Amino acid sequence: MSIGRATVAGAGLAGLAAAVALREVGVEVSLSDSAAQAGGRCRSYHDPALDMTIDNGNPLVLAGHPAVAHFRRACGAPEPLAGPDHADFAFADLRSGARWTVRINDGRLPWWVLSGQRRVPGTRTSEYLALGRLLRAGSVPIRAAVAASGPLWDRFVDPVMLAVLNTPVAESSAALAAQVLRETLGRGGLATRPRIAQPTLGAAFVDPALAWLAERGTALATGRRLRGMEFGDDHVSALVWSDGTQPIAPDEAVILAVPAWVAQGLVPATPEQDALRPGPRTRWRNLFLAGDWVRNGLPATIEGALRSGDGAARLALGRPLRYGLPRC
Repeated sequence: MSIGRATVAGAGLAGLAAAVALREVGVEVSLSDSAAQAGGRCRSYHDPALDMTIDNGNPLVLAGHPAVAHFRRACGAPEPLAGPDHADFAFADLRSGARWTVRINDGRLPWWVLSGQRRVPGTRTSEYLALGRLLRAGSVPIRAAVAASGPLWDRFVDPVMLAVLNTPVAESSAALAAQVLRETLGRGGLATRPRIAQPTLGAAFVDPALAWLAERGTALATGRRLRGMEFGDDHVSALVWSDGTQPIAPDEAVILAVPAWVAQGLVPATPEQDALRPGPRTRWRNLFLAGDWVRNGLPATIEGALRSGDGAARLALGRPLRYGLPRC
């Protein structure tokens, strides 16, 4: 499909990534969001009672996340993300008071699992090797692929994967867990180093994107809710906004980058669990889905949202996906 312009509904990170990817190649973009500000769940706000700027949550990214690096580089984000020089993770067991630090070596060869000073106390190298079964497990619960008990599970796998997958780990998708392992421990400690937005989420991700887009003629329209769509046989023909109906030209793409529950009311998508997460393509040739809830090979993360938006834009442009197809 050759497009002359695009409309992006939703200005969370997925929508911003889609808009940036389209403007990078000169496509005219219209960007709207129903909220009073961009960023979706990834935003910062001023609390008048505390007189402080507060991030909505504390999501972290990893040094090896390619979509984060590309998005921030494309937008010219001025401040580097903060974090340690090495992938050292401190743990504390609140029940026993025990404390330990897992120290992952920088390179891809995981020799840290051979060292009692680096791995989880009370674990054996063979237990780490057993995690390799996740890489071949496919779409089954994690408990069906590896033993969901023991020191390694209790002291490392369960707490880390709970933070990543945000759901009870034993019942979570082994395929998603495997992709996380490939892109973190599988790439070594340098890629696994945690990174935190500074000084705020807005300053690290949202504000640079909005400024970059505005410089190129794309301004964000806020308080504009998408209420419905009109469809032709194989395409979206109009968008029904809270302020009126927008006809969609034959060469115009629509990227729906709204929350899952909003999208579900507009198109037949049911992203309640990974097996049902829709892909970015739809049955309509000019409609593409974006968001951390769209299947992108990763859980609902900043990296996943950015990959999804970038991927939807590249599919609309008829270009290969920058980050490849998800394995799960």
